[in-house]
Amino acid sequence: MGSPQNYVTVTRRQPDIEDYIDMLRRYRSWVIGPTFAGLVIAVVVAFCWPDTYESRAVMRIIPQAVPANLVEGVGMASMSQRLDQMTAQILGRTALMNIIQEPALDLYKKERAHLTLDEVAETMRTKAIKVNLYDAPGGSTNRGAQAFVIRFRYTDRFKSQQVVREITGKFEEVNFALQQTQASTTAHFLTDELKKA
Repeated sequence: MGSPQNYVTVTRRQPDIEDYIDMLRRYRSWVIGPTFAGLVIAVVVAFCWPDTYESRAVMRIIPQAVPANLVEGVGMASMSQRLDQMTAQILGRTALMNIIQEPALDLYKKERAHLTLDEVAETMRTKAIKVNLYDAPGGSTNRGAQAFVIRFRYTDRFKSQQVVREITGKFEEVNFALQQTQASTTAHFLTDELKKA
C-alpha cells in the first residue's frame, strides 16, 4: 500500500492593472519593435507608391422641351437607360484603344509592354473610368437625377484631365446626335398627329 498523497491547492487571483503594466515593462521590446517596424514599412510604402489623380466632370442634363403627355412613348427612355446606352457606345474597346494610343496621351506604357491592348482597354474601362448619375449634395429632387459624373483615375494629372475632356466631348457629340434624332422623330410624330386630326 502506498502512502496517502497530500495535495496543496493554490488559487490564482485575477491579474489587475499593475500586473498588466509589469507585463508591458518585461515584454516592451515585443510591443515597441513590431510597432516601429510597421511604422517604417508604412512610411516607405507611402513614399514609393505612385500618386493617383482623379479627374472628374459633371454634365448637366437638360430635360426635353416637349411635354411628356403630348408625345408619350416617343424616345422617352429613363435617364439611367439613356446613360447606359451612351456609356456602352462611348466606352467601347475600340474607342478606348484609340484614346490609349493617341500620341498626345500615350497612356499605360508599362502595362502595354506585357499586356495586349485589348486587355489594357478592358482594365481602363472597368477600373479607371466611372460614369454615374450625380446625386446633388442637398439631396435628390422629385424629378430624379439631372446630371451625371465622369471620373477617370491615372498617375499623371494632366493626362487624367485630357482623358476626361475627351470623354466629355464624346458624350456631347453622341447626345447632340441623339437629340437631333429625337427632334426629328418628334416632328414626324406631331406632323402625323396633325394630319390625323
